[in-house]
Amino acid sequence: MDYFDDTDKLFYLTHGADTSYYTPSHIEFVDEFKLLMCANNGVAGDYGADRKGFRFGIEAAKALNLPITIVGADANTKFFEIHNDLLQYKKLTVIDTNPSEEEKVKIFKEHHIFLHPSNLEYGHPNLTLCEAASCCLPIVGTYRGSKPIFGLQLIVDIDTESVITGIKDTIRDYFQIRESMLNVRERYDWINVLKELEKMYYAVSKFQNFSSQRIRDSYSKVYNETIKYD
Repeated sequence: MDYFDDTDKLFYLTHGADTSYYTPSHIEFVDEFKLLMCANNGVAGDYGADRKGFRFGIEAAKALNLPITIVGADANTKFFEIHNDLLQYKKLTVIDTNPSEEEKVKIFKEHHIFLHPSNLEYGHPNLTLCEAASCCLPIVGTYRGSKPIFGLQLIVDIDTESVITGIKDTIRDYFQIRESMLNVRERYDWINVLKELEKMYYAVSKFQNFSSQRIRDSYSKVYNETIKYD
């Protein structure tokens, strides 16, 4: 990130999730895979901008004849007013009431695959990715940050066909992917973010006179050690 190049007083912490609250449901058999997108779309006041890739997700669901739910706040209402053709898909459910944490956990547990074909993010990984991973929902998305998200099928080209391929690959290996996510879900917990913050603090506090290169080297060492979850 370029933001960090010109200062030794700015540090980056990733998001986390409450893994004791965002817990996985017990799944032995899936009759019909239910897709989920959880995001507020638009960017910089442009409510029609498809930053989160809703169109790709809905078109992919339609091509595969799968139900899809999109969850977010009232900004999404404005998005669908502009892109009202997407509402014609009969298996689309839009929840734009900004659900509570309790409602959101219930929604996560009722779905099987999380879609996140985003072309622009403000946080890496963003909160919903951590929550989906904590719930062991296999993910099809574009996240390529330094904090690993296990069970993510990476989309290189952000388009409908790539989302379709990602969903098909996830369905094919669904239970193997989910099993691997179950084994590492605690890694997304906020406690690990706090441990990282603590290491940063002690790494930086030993310097009385900051110099960007010294702080950057010290921070990089701590950061690289921490994301390995040693």
